[in-house]
Amino acid sequence: MKRDILCVIVGGALALSCAHDEVARSPGTTAQVSAMLRLADSLLAERQWDDALVCAEKVVAVDTGNFAARYTAAVAHRELGAFAFREHSAGNPSRFGHWGKSRKEFRWIVDRDSSFRDVLYQYALLLRYEGDWAGAVNTNAAQIRQRPDLVAPQVGMYRLFRAFMAEEDSAHFADWLSTLPGSMPLLYRAETLRRSGNLAGARPLLESLLARPGDVSPQAVRLSLARVRFSDGDLPGADREYRAAIEGLDSRLGAAILFDDLKYIVSDWELAHFAGLDSVGPQRDFFRAFWNFRDPSPALRTNLRLLEHIRRIVYAEQHFEYYGARTWFNNPDRQNELRFPRAFALNDEFNDMGLVYIRQGPPDDIIREGYSPCSSPTLGIPLGVTSFSYGDSFESWLYESTPESPRMIFHFQMHNAVGNNWRFVPLPSLDAMLDALGIWDVRYQELFSEPAISRVLLQAQLKNDAREAVQYALSTEKLTWENKRQIFQFPHHVDVFRAPEGRSLVDVSYAIPRAALPVDIPWSVETVPLEIGFSLTGAASRREVSKVDTLQVSVSGRPAAVRLHLIRCIVPPDSYAVAMHVRTLVGGRIGTWHEPLRVPDFSLPRLQVSSVQFLEPSTEQGALEIDGLRVAQSPFRAHVRTEPLLVYFHIYHLVADAMGATSYATRCVLIPEGETAPERGIVISTRERIGSDEMADEFYRIDVGTVPPGRYRLVVSVTDRKRVESLVAERDIELIKR
Repeated sequence: MKRDILCVIVGGALALSCAHDEVARSPGTTAQVSAMLRLADSLLAERQWDDALVCAEKVVAVDTGNFAARYTAAVAHRELGAFAFREHSAGNPSRFGHWGKSRKEFRWIVDRDSSFRDVLYQYALLLRYEGDWAGAVNTNAAQIRQRPDLVAPQVGMYRLFRAFMAEEDSAHFADWLSTLPGSMPLLYRAETLRRSGNLAGARPLLESLLARPGDVSPQAVRLSLARVRFSDGDLPGADREYRAAIEGLDSRLGAAILFDDLKYIVSDWELAHFAGLDSVGPQRDFFRAFWNFRDPSPALRTNLRLLEHIRRIVYAEQHFEYYGARTWFNNPDRQNELRFPRAFALNDEFNDMGLVYIRQGPPDDIIREGYSPCSSPTLGIPLGVTSFSYGDSFESWLYESTPESPRMIFHFQMHNAVGNNWRFVPLPSLDAMLDALGIWDVRYQELFSEPAISRVLLQAQLKNDAREAVQYALSTEKLTWENKRQIFQFPHHVDVFRAPEGRSLVDVSYAIPRAALPVDIPWSVETVPLEIGFSLTGAASRREVSKVDTLQVSVSGRPAAVRLHLIRCIVPPDSYAVAMHVRTLVGGRIGTWHEPLRVPDFSLPRLQVSSVQFLEPSTEQGALEIDGLRVAQSPFRAHVRTEPLLVYFHIYHLVADAMGATSYATRCVLIPEGETAPERGIVISTRERIGSDEMADEFYRIDVGTVPPGRYRLVVSVTDRKRVESLVAERDIELIKR
């Protein structure tokens, strides 16, 4: 598994700027042959089939018995043959030329050593391309028997069955399944029923496989059951099945199947991290952490992000599935102007629309146009930058901006394609499409009215926007909610202080805004119930804190922010995912946030400072009293500049001199947002202190009335005079007029 995934990600990291120069040279020495083979492997990973083939042929020319070179040649010919088949009509000699040469190379290796690498699996893929499904499955089965240590062919068997199921007539597929031995046909009989909507027929077959799995991975069965239960409206059941697949993981094959399900939303960092895991235990922890980190409301019984993932995958199966060739010939972005993250190369099931949908959810708006003989290509677009032909279709998606994501527009085109092969294109090459897109962005319509030089600049801007949107969308993901839910944001802040016995105190302050409450609250009602959920999950995916409470919130006077609240817990030092939700028990309103938190070990004997905490005067029961002032923790970034700024923090491990005295200095500076030079900040407080304890608690009441409104970083500097050591703590603040 490790090698299989690494082969995908290594290619992007390797600089191939001099590849063509290397390809032009013929290897002579053994070292040169080895270097040429390494280059060929990199070119295969980059899908540079022509150059990889040249490398392989140069090695074979000097070493006809080189298995690695013939393996590379076989794979390259196979992929070039797929391109030729799509570009020319069936029966064209080019098709048989490349695929015939590929078969010849594969047979040469198999006849001499069928255990070489995964040669039988690669040969099976050639048979799949040619439509010989039975031959592909039988050949791959032989590969698994020959090399049971290889995970890729085992996962490949599931992919072969899925592709056959998606591309062939269901009756033909069912007849073919009935001829096969083992438990795999039962799994895909159930999958066929599920995909056709016969959930009642699929469920007992899958449950029987859990009781007697045979040669089928339990992870594959549980993933299918999760989709069945979700489609049947059993959301808790879908969540349980998916979690059971993770908790029951006991094989590298199971890990590969789980990864196959979530590979469409992994980040490049997660991809590289998973590739480095070579045992089941860490892989299980990876899957736990993967979904825990994405859970917007961990205190609930179900993971809402996981359920949304299942929903999107089921929808994508129905609308965006595509198993055909993705070649230069059917790529409308002929100049490769768009850029993709490495995880993009993992896709083998969906078109480009599906990849966006699985990560970002449904678009807010869609525009469609088709090319016909009466249509005209777009004026001013250089030939070859985008491509069109008769019968091409265009579709664009709009995602409006949210507090978490920018406004994004995506363009797709069906170019020289059959089936469902929608591909990204940086700019549609159809006047009617651009004219329609003007309702989203007037620059599309200005392509018709502006002078030629301005049109070129506009095209560059729009293509750059498309490039950034694609890169962002395929590197991130977004949780969307059903339309009946109303989403709101609520202020919050997390502060960390030292606690006894080497632990740390976590203060989570938050305010409930008016937007969280039902709209039509009678004036006679003084309180409304809200569900408050909170969780703190450690680096090992262990839930350190999880609670769900019902809070009666006062609505007397109907203020903008009802009142301040606090969640407090004591935990060991660690890296955490902290999450919270506020949900109305009626009315369908919900607010969530989710962020990483590093809880430092304040017990370590070095100068340390707690979080910088903002306070507000408070008359509420439970308010703290500091220096005679009753206060509460504030979650707000914004502060009215005419009111005193209340700042609180702790200093730990001050060094005492021989007389037992400590001495330290503090300095508070407001540095304007975007300013990198601290000396340009505004000093708002300085103090020199003498004490006798290794810990000091500092409370400041600072007048900021003369500071201009704007966004700042409050930088608190602490210097221990006895050890001549300094450190800083920071917090963002925005000073506003009342």
